Amino acid sequence: MTCENVLSSKGLGECAVFYTDNTIYVVVQKKLEKKELIQIQNVIMNVFKVDFSKIRVSQSKNLN
Repeated sequence: MTCENVLSSKGLGECAVFYTDNTIYVVVQKKLEKKELIQIQNVIMNVFKVDFSKIRVSQSKNLN
């Protein structure tokens, strides 16, 4: 939950963060610019102490 709050406070919108088998999955609701993606990766690397290669970021599909 803390990680989601940090990402939201940086203006990156609503997101969900999942951790499994040393891989971090981040699902965001909006299309990201490159600089926003880099911000997310930096936050995840700092919070979870994982390598860049262990982070997966994807955009959720709107079902409406």
